[in-house]
Amino acid sequence: QGWQPYWSKIAQLRKRMQRHPEETAFVWIDDDIVLTNFAVDNFQAALDRYPNASVLVTKDAWVEASALNTGIIIIRNDERAHEIMEELWLLATELREDGVSLAHASQRLCLHEQEALATLAQGTRCGSGGIQVLPQRGYGEMEGFNLNTFLRWSHFDGSRDQLQIYDHDSSDSQW
Repeated sequence: QGWQPYWSKIAQLRKRMQRHPEETAFVWIDDDIVLTNFAVDNFQAALDRYPNASVLVTKDAWVEASALNTGIIIIRNDERAHEIMEELWLLATELREDGVSLAHASQRLCLHEQEALATLAQGTRCGSGGIQVLPQRGYGEMEGFNLNTFLRWSHFDGSRDQLQIYDHDSSDSQW
């Protein structure tokens, strides 16, 4: 009650991990993700490429806003992933130094679960390791790898009554 809906992905992943210990991994895909290449299983490719990572996400297109993006979360059903998910849940309920709650605050004040996971990826809480931030697009031996990429031009933000223009996305993040 009262939590921002962004946290539902963390709640669902935690529940699935607990209820299905026989599964080796889960993938969360936001409802605005479009899958376009069915010739390559990029989820399995990411798991294969980073066998020591328990949680895999991609770098955000606008790194000044966030170090990572949680539009797609690939998570192994292992002990380290359980620790990370529990620590994420704790971060939701703690107040930041400025008094903002990642669970309840508006999108204008924080990036909710994305901000919490970025904090954990920095290794300042819950130990280090276990979280791998992937490039959105692979080159060289990862040629063909492409997850969570997009090109935003603009949109109208009704709550702010203004047109948001995004010209920060790098060419590496374009679909």
